[in-house]
Amino acid sequence: QHNVEEGSAGIDLLQADILHHVGVLYHLNDPVRHLLEIAQYIRVGVMLDTHYARPEEASLTYMVDGREYSYKHFQEGGHGDVFSGVHTHSKWLPLDIITGLLRKSGFSTIDVVETRPERNGPRVLLFASRE
Repeated sequence: QHNVEEGSAGIDLLQADILHHVGVLYHLNDPVRHLLEIAQYIRVGVMLDTHYARPEEASLTYMVDGREYSYKHFQEGGHGDVFSGVHTHSKWLPLDIITGLLRKSGFSTIDVVETRPERNGPRVLLFASRE
């Protein structure tokens, strides 16, 4: 186990060929930093399944490394909701920002397998890999 929001547990511990990344990104306080950092320990690729914001919903911004990123403020349900994150809210990134960050992290091939509507909002399944 590793809490991705509490810093690195050591790159050696987290090294892997493939990252199976389902239902995590849209619960994070800093999803941009998370996507930028996964490249340091994933050698081949990422299978990512996550909610994302429609462009018109991403009306707020925050800064990471001097760059502004848009996001949708999503109200989490708290500890009483088993499908909620651990914070009061989370940041949902638009799909083009997610794919752009994966490319910036070195995953040059992105295959969006599907986008689908769900109860809380749109969701994507994609595979990102290094060449």
